[in-house]
Amino acid sequence: MLEDMTTASGYDEPATRLQIGAVAGEFRRLGVPRGRHGRTARLAYCAALLEIDELETSAALTMGDAGLLVRKLRGCATLDDVDALVAEPEPATAEALAVPARPMQWQADLIAAVLLTLMRQAIARRRQLRAPGSVSGAGVPR
Repeated sequence: MLEDMTTASGYDEPATRLQIGAVAGEFRRLGVPRGRHGRTARLAYCAALLEIDELETSAALTMGDAGLLVRKLRGCATLDDVDALVAEPEPATAEALAVPARPMQWQADLIAAVLLTLMRQAIARRRQLRAPGSVSGAGVPR
């Protein structure tokens, strides 16, 4: 029964590029740099948060993994908060391992995280265009 519910909800399907981008966006928000060094840190944090031995690539994430990571990372204000989560993982209880009553909630959480990231990027771009002396900012309505 449990297997049928997770398969039907897409929980075990490969994460989409948008989902992987949402995870990466949360790490950028927390200060993990882009590039090779940041990639290594992100994969290590993801493996620790998912309580698996190793994650070689973000393409190995499932939709459920991505939703869980976004949900955990959204609850962190700084990287120190992520370190605290990694140091003291949540105890594995029957309740924590059960499929949520609303199995699609992780998708709603992921969509909210993606929208938040896109809004932040749009606001930052608009501020950049409005900056004094910005050549490309000429004619941008305030």
